[in-house]
Amino acid sequence: MSVVAVLAYLLVAAGGSTPAAPVVATEGGSREWLQAQPDLAITLYRSWQPPNVTVIDGMFRVEPELGQAGGECRYAVDLQVEDSAGAVLLRDDWESDCARAADGSAVASLETFQFAVLPARYTLRVSVRAVGDAARAAQTTLTVEGLAPPVRLSDLVLGKQVGWADSASSTPWTFRRGAIGILTASEVVVQAEDPRLAYYVEVYADSATSLNGRLIGVVKRQDGSEVVRVALRELRDLRQSEPVAGQMSVAGLPPGDYLLEARLELADTVLVRSHPFSMTTPMLAGGAPTGGGYFASLSDAELAELFDPLVVWLQTEAERQRYESLTPEGRRTFLREYFQGAEPSGNPESDAPLDVYLARVKHVQTAFRERVGRSEQEGWRTDRGRIYLRLGEPTSRVVRPRPQQGPPYEIWFYAIRSGYVYLFVDERGFGNHYLLYSNDPAENPLPGWEKRVGAGAIDDLAQLGIRVRASQSM
Repeated sequence: MSVVAVLAYLLVAAGGSTPAAPVVATEGGSREWLQAQPDLAITLYRSWQPPNVTVIDGMFRVEPELGQAGGECRYAVDLQVEDSAGAVLLRDDWESDCARAADGSAVASLETFQFAVLPARYTLRVSVRAVGDAARAAQTTLTVEGLAPPVRLSDLVLGKQVGWADSASSTPWTFRRGAIGILTASEVVVQAEDPRLAYYVEVYADSATSLNGRLIGVVKRQDGSEVVRVALRELRDLRQSEPVAGQMSVAGLPPGDYLLEARLELADTVLVRSHPFSMTTPMLAGGAPTGGGYFASLSDAELAELFDPLVVWLQTEAERQRYESLTPEGRRTFLREYFQGAEPSGNPESDAPLDVYLARVKHVQTAFRERVGRSEQEGWRTDRGRIYLRLGEPTSRVVRPRPQQGPPYEIWFYAIRSGYVYLFVDERGFGNHYLLYSNDPAENPLPGWEKRVGAGAIDDLAQLGIRVRASQSM
């Protein structure tokens, strides 16, 4: 008989979703997908508690057809956990009625359970049968391992919502971790009209050894190619375990199956936990997205002309990478979400984000086009066009097309924070202005820029509070 202790208690809940392949994650970062019986798929999540206990949460979906017997819809669940020698460490069973829709019809139910084990390998057996009809049954068997120390990361939980699980919340949380609740299902499906993905993962540290690194979220396609990368948490001198929970937007992803990886990047190793999710977009019979509107009315060529420049307007590198990876339909979905379904008003005085964006695009495409060799560069791809699209009309400008010394230049000043200055220089005199210097932390001055401009540019910069030492400008 095994001496491994099993600490267990069962939580039973009802809900509805579609089934997903069960998962078991290993501490080294790989994830093993264990295929269960097709009619009973179990999803497992592992977390860790000191001194050395792995808590395992599980869920599975019971279709109403399974519980139907003699006009009733009731089913019995039998669950048991065995050690590697086959000794039964935990056995529990319960009965449940099928969940009901508002019209009284039976719908799928979601059953959840929880137990705790020490580091070792175990076998989990779950069977479901209709009460009154033993022949109507489904079962599955999984192998699961307790987390072996040193443990740094729990399994990743995805869902529809995450929040405070206190008395003020009426949300029927599927799982709870202390004061945090997670609303999830046996398969995570994100709808295009509400493209938010909730996540929860635990990072483990102790007072003896500080933890430094970062936790990154990476969305991948089924072929393993990366779609977007988002910073979830910077870890600096972490000496106690803490949860990392939140919601991220996946607006603009084309319909399909994806994987979210939680990557804990430490100095000497990278640990990965992953979880699948699907993206759906309601479609009309003709294949066009529902909702129509402004973005749906644009051809692919018009969409590219007007909204390729959005990569300059977007605030974060993660947003820019995600937008650039999308198909035209994916971009339409992203834009509807990003601009919150707004339509162009046609009012030149409007300060609505979509109106401001379109006005700036129109201006930069006409005012800042530059010839490069025998071709012409679009205005938003030039340095002046890029800054104008991002910040709009400068507070003031200095324009020197024929300075007494040095090449032509322009200086733009924006009354942002303590004042941002941008120096554009046409070094060859062909009308191509390049950004050589700025005190904007988002821009990097070119090395030796002081020696590539005339004394007039240095003096004009000094008038704006940018002083260059004489030795630098010689």
